[in-house]
Amino acid sequence: MSGISVALCTYNGEKYIREQIESIISQTLLPGEIILCDDASSDDTFIIAESLLKESGIPYKAVKNKENIGYNKNFEQALGLASNDYIALCDQDDVWFNNKLEVLYNAIKKQEEIHGMECPILVFSDAIVANEALEIIHPSYMRMQKLHPQKTAGKIYSLCINNVVIGMTSLINRSLAKLALPFPENILNHDWWMAVLSSAKGKLVYIDESLCYYRQHGKNVIGANLYHDIGWASYIIERFKKRQSVAEYLKDLKYELYMRYRPHMAKRVAHIEGLYKITGDNKLLRLCDYLKKGGISSAIGCMLMGALPPTWQRKVFFLASIVKKELDNNK
Repeated sequence: MSGISVALCTYNGEKYIREQIESIISQTLLPGEIILCDDASSDDTFIIAESLLKESGIPYKAVKNKENIGYNKNFEQALGLASNDYIALCDQDDVWFNNKLEVLYNAIKKQEEIHGMECPILVFSDAIVANEALEIIHPSYMRMQKLHPQKTAGKIYSLCINNVVIGMTSLINRSLAKLALPFPENILNHDWWMAVLSSAKGKLVYIDESLCYYRQHGKNVIGANLYHDIGWASYIIERFKKRQSVAEYLKDLKYELYMRYRPHMAKRVAHIEGLYKITGDNKLLRLCDYLKKGGISSAIGCMLMGALPPTWQRKVFFLASIVKKELDNNK
């Protein structure tokens, strides 16, 4: 067995938990322990999971919360209980390939040989996006989402806006765990927080290989977004057709986007401010100001800082071009 702890967090996942645990205990490099933290499930998730862990022969710790604390706090709890030098993050509904831990472990050890064990490190991989029956939706989460982890992982301001790390593909070392805990309040999610920390204070390393199935079933807390530029463009055009004037459309769109994204932007600001407290990077405060303002000027400001990925840039300028065209037509 290895020096890896698997931090497995569950909540009402009895339908998929067996497959996930079976994939963990079938690894070519077995974990040294499995930390099970169940967030007050009302179904048999905890019973099924603990039974499988007992049968596996792998050391484990099992905690069932008396009340629901949310996935961020649940992962914070699991990381705090882990006793090994490396921690693999694990959701309840995915399925790992049997070489997943071995590939991640070799990658993180290589980074420690270069940068030392005191360097906070997170390594992560791609994943195959699958449906409930594990039928392939897309062979690459990164390509489906039009993400560029090789580039973004080294650009902290871009990473603050657009996360490229899939939590359940991640392996972190003890140095990053110490730096990340406790999580700041109101962060978007735990893996994003550790991604920006490792990028700013250590090393964030992407492995361009799918090492698991990322199951989509309609109840994912985060999940893969099937939405892309063509669908977005169609949405914008259709909304224009339903409005009598550009002014009416823009007013409606602005309100809709404001209501939809305000909570997300507030949480982005929270984790950027948390990162500022650790790094002291004044540019992070400037980025927070841009996000708080909102609107096209905010997007341009973020873009000048290198904080908007190419896909977002295309969307911003596409909207601007449509607005200009409609204004010209209505003169």
